[in-house]
Amino acid sequence: MLGLAAHLAHLGHWIWSQDESRLTFCSEELARIHDLSPDDMGGYAHPAQLATTIVLADRSRYLAAVAAALAAPCAYEIEYQLESADGARKFIREIGQPIVDDQGKLRRFIGTVQDISEAKRRENELARAEEELKRRTAELQESNRQKDTLFSIIAHDLRSPFNSVIGFADLLASSAKDLPAEKIGEYAQIVRDAAGDVHTLLDNLLAWAAIQIRDAGLKFTAVDLAVIAARGTEPLARMAEVKGVSVTHDVAGVTVMGDADLICIVLRNLVSNGIKFSEAGGAVRTSAAPTACGRFVCVTVRDDGIGMSSAAKAELFALHTATSQTGTYGEKGAGIGLYLCRDIVSRHGGEISVDSAPGRGTAFHFTLPAIQK
Repeated sequence: MLGLAAHLAHLGHWIWSQDESRLTFCSEELARIHDLSPDDMGGYAHPAQLATTIVLADRSRYLAAVAAALAAPCAYEIEYQLESADGARKFIREIGQPIVDDQGKLRRFIGTVQDISEAKRRENELARAEEELKRRTAELQESNRQKDTLFSIIAHDLRSPFNSVIGFADLLASSAKDLPAEKIGEYAQIVRDAAGDVHTLLDNLLAWAAIQIRDAGLKFTAVDLAVIAARGTEPLARMAEVKGVSVTHDVAGVTVMGDADLICIVLRNLVSNGIKFSEAGGAVRTSAAPTACGRFVCVTVRDDGIGMSSAAKAELFALHTATSQTGTYGEKGAGIGLYLCRDIVSRHGGEISVDSAPGRGTAFHFTLPAIQK
């Protein structure tokens, strides 16, 4: 009965006799723990010989603990790992207790050995679960913080164009008959530009909301970049025409894996930025080439506009600094466009970066998964 209890508890023990200077008892469960036969265990003369199956990293520590306990004599408790012939490892807890006579002289030493591998496994699983919970909690807190920041930016950026739309629309409605034709045209253009800003902001907002609702469930398909680039930048044709900026796409025959609608949003934002910061007669060009590893395609949207400083580049994709910058014709930005681009590219497993210098134009590079053949 005691043997069964020891087996169920993975509990073995040994007894070392000072008088006989040898191990006088090694339990069957101890032999099982060490992956040895009881006969092999019976041939051991000293507890130090039990260290033969202890991993090298723990062996010297175990030998020192046993030697010190026998010499003192005193109790000890130690944890170590055993390694079997097939390389499997066990976690062991061992407790040693001296038995002394009335004069305090050591007579016997009893070692109790327990296989705690299962407990360690559960402990490690619990620790991993706790770490995962902490990680997810931190991600959720960061997501909520970003959402709060995003809504603050949206609220700020919506007020200005709506104030312009309402203010100048009221002025036109109440005073159109008294205003000269050129003023009516000027105010109408202000209303149109402000409405365009609102449309861009709402377009980005709806794209961001769709990502959140889908919870990163992108619809991956083969995407023809030439088709998506044309579709994404078609709404920008009037903006480019007014400024005299040419928009070209050198991506014919390039196909990537991704969510077509979201890639369209990225290209629209980057090309819109290129037009916004280009001077009259400038050019915005989209090109693509495979990366060195062949697993991704690098898409580049390049303009020859006013460029930006190193300080501006460092904060470009950060949500907390996502603010509208004025273009070469005084155009207002939507504020969250580049943050959204980074988020979309990241969800595709890619990266986005920027090369720029004042007066030397800007090039945005982002990677998307290539079609594996």
